[in-house]
Amino acid sequence: MSSAGVSFDQPALLALLALALLPLRRASVQALAFPQLAWLPPDRRGRWVERAMRWLAAAAMAAIVLGLAGPHRERSSVARVARGAEVAIVLDRSASMDAVIRRPGQQSGGELSAGQTKGQAVREALERWVRTRPDDRYSVTLFSTAPLPVLPFTGDTEAVLAALRAAGVGRGLTDTRMGPALLRTLQAFEERPYAGARVLLLVSDGGAELDEATRERLRTGFAAQHVALHFLYIRGGPSSPDLGVPPSAQPMPGEAPELALHRFFGSLSSPYFVYQADAPESIDAAIAEIARQQDQPLTVQERVPRVDWHAHCFALALACCAALALLVGRQIRDWD
Repeated sequence: MSSAGVSFDQPALLALLALALLPLRRASVQALAFPQLAWLPPDRRGRWVERAMRWLAAAAMAAIVLGLAGPHRERSSVARVARGAEVAIVLDRSASMDAVIRRPGQQSGGELSAGQTKGQAVREALERWVRTRPDDRYSVTLFSTAPLPVLPFTGDTEAVLAALRAAGVGRGLTDTRMGPALLRTLQAFEERPYAGARVLLLVSDGGAELDEATRERLRTGFAAQHVALHFLYIRGGPSSPDLGVPPSAQPMPGEAPELALHRFFGSLSSPYFVYQADAPESIDAAIAEIARQQDQPLTVQERVPRVDWHAHCFALALACCAALALLVGRQIRDWD
């Protein structure tokens, strides 16, 4: 049962509140023998004490009944306007992300166990972003041969950090199928009401071939959901394509998949931004730039936990009983 925001676990017990009226009824008053009543002054204080005792007894009984009924406020959510964005992190978890970052001018990479890998550098940069922007709402999706949704949209910072750390468990697979992961992420936006800026942050070190059907679905999805695409491209080495150069208008024979993917993203109707990184420092700079751009009004739903009030009712009943006992103890029952 709920009324004006107050609910009861046992609403049937509220019928017992009628018992609280019993102390208020007029009852026989204890008579004290005294030879001459005319000598007694008006006992205004006594009448007030008697009324107080009646009301204290009634309040104690009502508080006990309310406590037994289990008053509480149900769980709910409250809308709050913050600054930030809804950020869907789509993180490449293929085997190439386990390779050590080759800095500019470095001729060869090390073993997988030596130095900082691309995936590790990205995760650390994203963790710093999440820690400094608690009002953002994040989701995390990994992909390799298939999309792996790790965390739906949430404002729980610790949950997001745990999801990012989970991306570093084990070794990645060889295939990189980006299309299903992007479609899955756009579907997650479709299932949410529009609350503010929407960002899809794609982090990958390579290109993926998208068939025409997937491309068409992506065009429709990005346009319908008003999602801005931010592509953080991690270059694997000097031989990796340079996305800093505008791609040609038409595909070239033998063109790298990264360039074809870059051209397709640029043809979307949604805003598209590309960031190229080849060292931990440039990854940090790219993440910081993305975060700087996403500072817009965002309506967030904060969960309000259930609040129980039965203990307060019993505390009130105890206080009333204590005050009643104190008054009864000072009551004059005999003139002897």
